[in-house]
Amino acid sequence: MLAPKGSLEIHEEAWNAYPYCRTVLTNPNYMKDKFVIIVETLHLPDRGTANNVTPVMTCYKLVTVEFKWFGLQSRIENFIQKSERRLFTTFHRQLFCWMDRWYGLTMEDIRKIEEATKEELDRQRNVGEVRGMHADSD
Repeated sequence: MLAPKGSLEIHEEAWNAYPYCRTVLTNPNYMKDKFVIIVETLHLPDRGTANNVTPVMTCYKLVTVEFKWFGLQSRIENFIQKSERRLFTTFHRQLFCWMDRWYGLTMEDIRKIEEATKEELDRQRNVGEVRGMHADSD
């Protein structure tokens, strides 16, 4: 492989303190403090305005990207922002389309689904091919 050791390793730390969530992605073994992506999410029971009584949730996301490498910084930061926007747009579109699968579930139902999903993801990580989004996919 042509990539330097540690350069392709991303560390993810996530905190879910609903309605606020924070995810931090770093590359501590190669870029150290010169690379960080922070995704902050705030879920509020509104349609984008604070004063209403409609039972709708709005998910606000703030994505902060730092890639401190001379000559590449703005190009890589723009690429990451575009990729994050595509990832969240695709995910939320799917979430809306699958509404009939989750509408009306209780928190207990959701926790059971989360646990089953965790077990399935753990199984897939240990067996089979790598899957998911790629930087060159649209």
